Amino acid sequence: MPDEVLDPDDRRMLEAIARAHGHGPRRPLALLDLAWSLAGSESAGRAVLHRLLMQGLIELQPGTPTLDVLGRLSDKGAGLVGYS
Repeated sequence: MPDEVLDPDDRRMLEAIARAHGHGPRRPLALLDLAWSLAGSESAGRAVLHRLLMQGLIELQPGTPTLDVLGRLSDKGAGLVGYS
């Protein structure tokens, strides 16, 4: 996916998720908390997460759904921000 296709706000969110993973394995993160703090509101955070999910840049944790929206970078998302 070329960089110019990714919205700048979406790219910032993807980079923030990568930073939250640190140098270890891509463990599940509370994506909504992170998105909310970056986007400024729950609805804006959910919108960004939805776009990233639909583009295959993040993946949700399988199992019981939570309010935190547990998930991680996908391989595609990690490659886009140089995390892989």
